[in-house]
Amino acid sequence: MKESLSVTVVKSFAELEELKHTWDRLAAARPREEIFHTFAWARAWWQAYSTKYEVYTPVVRNSDNEVVAIWPLVRCGSELRALGHGASDQNDLLTAPEIANVAFEAAMEHLANHRGDWETACISNISGRGLLLEAANSLARNLKKRIEIVSNGVGRAICVQDNPREFLRLACADSLETHRKQLEKLGSVTFRHLEDRGDFSRHLSLLQHQHIQRFALKGEISHFLDPISKAHYELMPDFLSIQGPLRLSVLELDGRPVAYHFGFEYAGKFIWYKPTFDVDSADYAPAAVLFQ
Repeated sequence: MKESLSVTVVKSFAELEELKHTWDRLAAARPREEIFHTFAWARAWWQAYSTKYEVYTPVVRNSDNEVVAIWPLVRCGSELRALGHGASDQNDLLTAPEIANVAFEAAMEHLANHRGDWETACISNISGRGLLLEAANSLARNLKKRIEIVSNGVGRAICVQDNPREFLRLACADSLETHRKQLEKLGSVTFRHLEDRGDFSRHLSLLQHQHIQRFALKGEISHFLDPISKAHYELMPDFLSIQGPLRLSVLELDGRPVAYHFGFEYAGKFIWYKPTFDVDSADYAPAAVLFQ
């Protein structure tokens, strides 16, 4: 089948826009749908990061000229990275599982034959349950020797629809109950999702301020001090609805924000993405109460 596949590299986001419906169709064909594989996510990322990268995305077609796989990549100088680099929790090949291996091998062969365009490739945040890792492990020897796969820890996720009892067990843990009761002794504790655009923008600014303060106390630099990363969060509501999949949640004590979470609700999953809290309230573990 590989012989019937052809590969071209898309080098402009305008060309990717023409493939947006195909992009989302292929993303949905994967075993697990993820917000990070949608075209809306890609568009929001590109709007913020386009000054640092060039589009360099292999597109695989069959003998009928139908697009059967897209590997979202960009180029930074002479290095290839995932489109979504630095922000996406999961980078993957967009295709159906049954052709993932041959489509990836075709894309790799094309890249290997065009080394004048790039020197190195560093693709991070590849899920162990995704198609890309399996396809990389199945490469022909002459291509596999060109890559190195490095494990960098294990990510964890709880799907309520798959394991509701485990989720409820965590939410009702004694430690979380204790923190909540301690916080409630100080005043009225409320939790809400922000679904008004004005509220969303105002609280996003406060979330960024809390995050910068929290990291400063740890002697680290918050990525919100990077103008591009900051802009990415501010641009997301232009492409992802704040009623879902985008979710900005706030925990307030007598109306004062003491913890935030910026995340996503998509395909039956709630994705824990960017939490923070008010450092002056740290003794009461407000982020843990927000999680509950």
